[in-house]
Amino acid sequence: MKNRFVIVALGVIACMTAFAVDYTWTGGAGDGKWTTPGNWGVASGYPSTDADYVMFNGDAEVTLDTGTITELSHMKISAGEVTLNATDGSVLSFRKNATTDASGIIVADGAKFNLNAPVKQEKKRLDKWGQGTLEISGS
Repeated sequence: MKNRFVIVALGVIACMTAFAVDYTWTGGAGDGKWTTPGNWGVASGYPSTDADYVMFNGDAEVTLDTGTITELSHMKISAGEVTLNATDGSVLSFRKNATTDASGIIVADGAKFNLNAPVKQEKKRLDKWGQGTLEISGS
């Protein structure tokens, strides 16, 4: 019986991680909108779940235009200056999930992240790692 429980638990975890997606901003669509799949380096969709990991590798100005709370696992700014603005009703949230032990923003040395979007955190805490600069002006 114990072995069945372990097998079922491992299966559930495997299914949960199967839906996690790493999204890298390319800006390929040219409109700067978060919800435009062509702006992300994946086949379809855009970051929208607490399993998703978002990466920016250079300068970008992005508008979070979901009109709702967008939960992510992590966001990393590895180079350049990234500015994230938001339309009315669009809110960013970082949340731990079954496969991560932390959540938040990573800003690499020499990079800068301008967060001009509302942030909602369940634990009233936003974690930032790295030697880069994080400026928050959202509400």
